[in-house]
Formats: sequence, structure tokens, C-alpha cells
Amino acid sequence: MKVFANGSETIIFVFLGISAIDKTIWVWNTGFILLTLLFIFVYRFIGESFQLSYRLVPLDFVEQLILGYGGLRGAVAYGLAAMLDETKVKEKNLMVCTTLIVVYFTVILQVSAQSFMFGCCCL
Repeated sequence: MKVFANGSETIIFVFLGISAIDKTIWVWNTGFILLTLLFIFVYRFIGESFQLSYRLVPLDFVEQLILGYGGLRGAVAYGLAAMLDETKVKEKNLMVCTTLIVVYFTVILQVSAQSFMFGCCCL
């Protein structure tokens, strides 16, 4: 199962990389992208804090911060955005572009910052 999981993840990220250089899907809307990132942060922390309130073994603040900051990794979100029907959703390319930006933001920036935070907290 682990081999299948790693293989699937590799294929997904190769597909994301190939999609990133396709110039036809890049429809840029800075406000939409920034609001999307903001809402992802806000609702991620709200969801995590709601779930953590029902834990029998409570997590300390640093563990909660790392869990809430973990973010979205993007395979499912990208798949859903790519499957949108252009005849029904006129802004499909904006959705795909925004999803790619969010995936790259969470995979590259958030993971790097999270690794740094976790490394500093464990010293």
C-alpha cells in the first residue's frame, strides 16, 4: 500500500508541475487569490480548534499551531478544480489557477516554515 501511495503522490505532483507551465489556465486575480489564502487560514484554524476541543488528551499550543498551520496539500482540490465543466463554470481557469497557487503556497512556503517552527520548538 505504501508503494501505491508514494507512486500516486508522485504522479499527482508531476501532473501539478506539468499543469503549472500550461499558459492557457493562468487567469490571475490577485484579490481572489489573497482572499482564498486568507479564508483557508481562518477556516483551517477554526476547524482544528473545534476538533481539538473534543480530544481526550489535549495538545499544547505549539502542537496546535503546527497542526493548524499544516494546510492543504492539494491533490483532491486540484482534481476537483480540473474536473469542473467549462460550460457550467465560466471561470474554470481562475479556479484551477487559484488552486495551483494555493497548492504551491502550502507545499513550498508553509511546509518550509512549519519545518523551521517545529525544529525550533524541539530544541
